[in-house]
Amino acid sequence: MRELLELAVPPYEGTGDWPAVLRDARVRRRRAPLAVALVAVAAAAVLAIALTGAPPSTLDRALAAAGDGRILHVVFDVDPAKTLVDLQTGASRELRSRHEVWFDPEGGLRDRETFAGVVQSDVSIPAAAVPGHAREIYGSLGAGYRDALRSGKAKVLRTGDLNGTPVAWIRIAPAHDVAVSRETYRPIYMRVGDGGTPILTYETIESAPLRADPVSTPNVFAESGTPISLARATAMLGRRPLWTGHADSVERVGDSVRITDGDTEITQARAPADLLPGAAGYTPPDGSVLLDGMAGLMRAGDLVVAIHAPDPVAVAGELR
Repeated sequence: MRELLELAVPPYEGTGDWPAVLRDARVRRRRAPLAVALVAVAAAAVLAIALTGAPPSTLDRALAAAGDGRILHVVFDVDPAKTLVDLQTGASRELRSRHEVWFDPEGGLRDRETFAGVVQSDVSIPAAAVPGHAREIYGSLGAGYRDALRSGKAKVLRTGDLNGTPVAWIRIAPAHDVAVSRETYRPIYMRVGDGGTPILTYETIESAPLRADPVSTPNVFAESGTPISLARATAMLGRRPLWTGHADSVERVGDSVRITDGDTEITQARAPADLLPGAAGYTPPDGSVLLDGMAGLMRAGDLVVAIHAPDPVAVAGELR
């Protein structure tokens, strides 16, 4: 048995057609799923060697690691990224929204989006209403993926490296490729057409929480406001509002105050507040601003401040 396991572990390179050139990505693994995946792959390898006398192929290993549940569960980060900037040093790093998807061909689809752990949206779609494109993509990653591996329709395009992780690229449907780790043989990246994304979690399971309580967040930049005085704004916030020193208008928008100075809008509320679409309920660390296009979000004492301006960082430095 030991000899069979030692023979099974080294990756089988194989041959194939190598037309795909794909960008780098990184996978995050949890220790328990990794151990389970390695045991499954090793067991399949031992069985294949025992039956055929030959080491298992990349496709055999991928099939063994795919699981046999009817429900697909995947987690992935999406573009475009928001940028967190340190106002003192100028150092920046990217933050992305994360999608967690459960797809049951018969039960429907649930898609939950979070940003920095805060839920931004949570949507359940009945099976009959799942859009065709989503059904095609998630279907081909679930049962369709196993069918392609088992039937021989899947093809190994090439082997390579993604940010230090050895991978094999497999075409599972026209213009739909996945990269599988050559350690666990689970998918860690998917590419459809010209777009692609890292897969942080991949598993197939028998049951899932497909029903969600709807979540919606406001967009204060798009809401109309009611004119108020600076004195009233001060009373609302419990302190003098932050501004550039000039105000064309002062408005109340829900529980927040919006001050307009030319093409600059400064919306502020007591923390916590939902002021930036896609980052509702998130507050950046002190001394930093979260940028999303022409919008920025920052903490200022006990206030959360959203800035809409051609240069949010410059405005953040001018607030008084």
